[in-house]
Amino acid sequence: MASSKQKNALTLEQRLDVIKMAAQGKSQRQIADHFGVGKTQVQKTLKQKAEIQAEFEAGAPLSKRKNSKPTGNEQINELVHKWFVDATRRRPT
Repeated sequence: MASSKQKNALTLEQRLDVIKMAAQGKSQRQIADHFGVGKTQVQKTLKQKAEIQAEFEAGAPLSKRKNSKPTGNEQINELVHKWFVDATRRRPT
């Protein structure tokens, strides 16, 4: 039977707060209850601490909720983008 609990993705700002609260000595269960997420999500956030801090330092928006995954088609995406930019430049006004 599926759980009726809705998934709650944390923003980058909230994930940074999770890291700070853990550094202050709060338990993972207390942190999870504070943000309304599961303990597993807190554990995963703490495991990815370095990546999350690097993302923040790189200037990612604090409201960002999910990490984008590489598609495996980066070369095709780049070529289509170049074509699109070129096509819009050539368009008569």
